Amino acid sequence: MKAVGYIRLTAEEAAKGFEDCQTQEARIRNYAKGEGLDLTSVYIDDPIGVLQSATHLGDVCSRAGVINMLDEAMAKDWSFVIVTSMDRLQRKDIDFDPMSELKRYGKHVAVVGEKLNLKKHEGRRAKKREKFGQSLSVAERLLKGREAGARAGKHQSGPAPYGYMRDYTERSSKGVRLQIHPEEAAVVRVIFKEYLRRKSMKRLIEFLDEQGLKTRRRKQWSRAGVSWILKNETYLGRVHFGNIRAKGQHPPIISPIIFNKVQKLIRKNNKRGGKKGEDKSEQATSAA
Repeated sequence: MKAVGYIRLTAEEAAKGFEDCQTQEARIRNYAKGEGLDLTSVYIDDPIGVLQSATHLGDVCSRAGVINMLDEAMAKDWSFVIVTSMDRLQRKDIDFDPMSELKRYGKHVAVVGEKLNLKKHEGRRAKKREKFGQSLSVAERLLKGREAGARAGKHQSGPAPYGYMRDYTERSSKGVRLQIHPEEAAVVRVIFKEYLRRKSMKRLIEFLDEQGLKTRRRKQWSRAGVSWILKNETYLGRVHFGNIRAKGQHPPIISPIIFNKVQKLIRKNNKRGGKKGEDKSEQATSAA
């Protein structure tokens, strides 16, 4: 039977030396193995960016993990969410109850240290499958809903792209929307600006490292990560889902002029032979 793990660590807990994310994940993985569960994913909410120094805010951490988990709960066929303690799912900084959402999708919570009766849960799943018969699959329904959302200009895929965060304040009336994450958006603008200035992916990444600018997970930028940002139309205020392209309901971070200049430079560097072409461009720039 499939399961996912969920880890949460607030800024306040981190400051007090609470069990860190790595320790929580190790306990979850050991528990899943011991109970015969197939652990397919681990969702993490930890203090990121400015939140790491904002311990006065108390029960604060990122929301991407729980949001992504609940977004996929309807389409994925896992049955359990494993947590180190039940309070990991009890959040005061969001306007919905993760426990109620999981129950709504027929998911169960397993707490590390508590024994499971998998035969009992498998019997419930069999009855549920019989009840719904050959009706339209959950995945198909979800896909249709996401396609409709994309046409309406709503971001659909996974967690919020770097530079944005999900806004749940009007979820019941207008749905979940993307809002600009000020700190990350500033880094996105730097990435576009410095790529045009340095004309090389390698030199851009070196600059980001020199400035101490990190990814959402506080890691160094990779060529793939930077390239994904530079080519992503989300930053123009657009939505791209499958074959659907539409004007998004979220605000843009990059102007069309800057975005188009970057695409032109990327194509130019690719014609020169990808990485080798960029290296030649660097040598020419250095020589000048």
